[in-house]
Amino acid sequence: MRWEQFDGLVSGGAPMPEQGLAWALYFQVAKNQAAGRKAVEWALDEKTYRCAQLALIFDWCSGLMSKAQADRVAAKLEKSLAGGATGDIAKQNGRALAAIALADRPAGSGRGGVEGDCPRLVESRDRQKISGRFRGSRFTCCTR
Repeated sequence: MRWEQFDGLVSGGAPMPEQGLAWALYFQVAKNQAAGRKAVEWALDEKTYRCAQLALIFDWCSGLMSKAQADRVAAKLEKSLAGGATGDIAKQNGRALAAIALADRPAGSGRGGVEGDCPRLVESRDRQKISGRFRGSRFTCCTR
């Protein structure tokens, strides 16, 4: 039932509160190329700044992006990481998703120091608490 509602809203062109995310999710599940391209265009818009949505679009729709497009979205994500930590949990969530999305970029492609950003996302007092969850994963920066 939920999928049918979501499908109807997206395919009908209904405005969504997180439009880029909606198109990217629709592409990911329904393999609808047009929705994926809309998500990419949304991410490339200069007015687009929502880091969590950008990170998910970058991850889910990167196969639809040219190298130049991927570099532009990556630059937006890297800029969000360069901003430093804040007390806002929503922004921290976006920064964490950005660090994860950028982690797969090849070395020398402007990764923005992702390895160094991961530990800064977590206060030192909390690092011990959650580091066990990352142990054995490819995110070795979180277990130091």
